[in-house]
Amino acid sequence: MKRPISHVKIGLCVLLGLGITLGGLIWVGAGEVFQPTRTYATFFDTAVGGLQNEAPVKFLGVKIGRVSDIRIAPDERYVEVIVKIDRSFRASGDMALELGNEGIDGQTLLFLQRLPAGAQAVAPKRPLAVPSP
Repeated sequence: MKRPISHVKIGLCVLLGLGITLGGLIWVGAGEVFQPTRTYATFFDTAVGGLQNEAPVKFLGVKIGRVSDIRIAPDERYVEVIVKIDRSFRASGDMALELGNEGIDGQTLLFLQRLPAGAQAVAPKRPLAVPSP
């Protein structure tokens, strides 16, 4: 004998599955959204083609942050890139961001590098009025 199909049970199973899936997505995504960060502005005097918002920032191959905004600097001579770095990472004055590619698809991202001893990062020739992000 066949049992009658219970539409209520099928509906409950579908809703339970959707709830678990949605909860998992929120749980995975919330880890990055609610992580405390520090905001930095960096400037490039060359094109930053391929760099996009949410691109990773890496130090020694480990993701330490992400790009949060890309825009033309106030003096219209530089590209201003705003990055958010994990608060647990301690950036120092002997570091600079470098544009690079990674992987088979050539994803454009930023690498935080330590400068060689005695080298200094190049700063814009004149101070820029940068609004707070």
